[in-house]
Amino acid sequence: MAPAGKMVHGRIILSWVLKGFQSHSIQVYQIPRVDAVSGSSVTLQCQYTLRYISEADHGWFTWYRHIVNGEDCVSNTEGLFKGRVSKSNLNDFINKSSANIILHNVDITDTGLFICQVTFQLDETISGHGNGTFLNVTVRNKATTLRNLMLLRIYINYLHGGMLGRQE
Repeated sequence: MAPAGKMVHGRIILSWVLKGFQSHSIQVYQIPRVDAVSGSSVTLQCQYTLRYISEADHGWFTWYRHIVNGEDCVSNTEGLFKGRVSKSNLNDFINKSSANIILHNVDITDTGLFICQVTFQLDETISGHGNGTFLNVTVRNKATTLRNLMLLRIYINYLHGGMLGRQE
């Protein structure tokens, strides 16, 4: 049986050796669901944490919309989202661990599951993706909009002493 002092020393060495074998890892977090109204802009949030990495300044992120037969890249320069995507800037990505995007002028056809993937190039390429954010886009109720316009007209008519809409 080894003396207690040697056992503690062995644990310290074993701990130091195991740390040398720990690989870099990345964890990506997304909000599970976001609701939006057709025609509005919506932020899809994506945050990440890096493990066992002291400095990481060469990385990027990509968003995908999951579709039945594969994936659809969410890009401001091509595809279904062309001209409608704003991304977190490089400073926010590196210093704030933010890989958010804003989708502008969303439409009901944009409804779906969006997945954020974050990648860093170190000694090796490490990459991770979130569990996805379900974007639910609804159409503004036209009946409610018409009712609100009618109520607004009645209110304006009331403010002007009932003169609007009155024909003589």
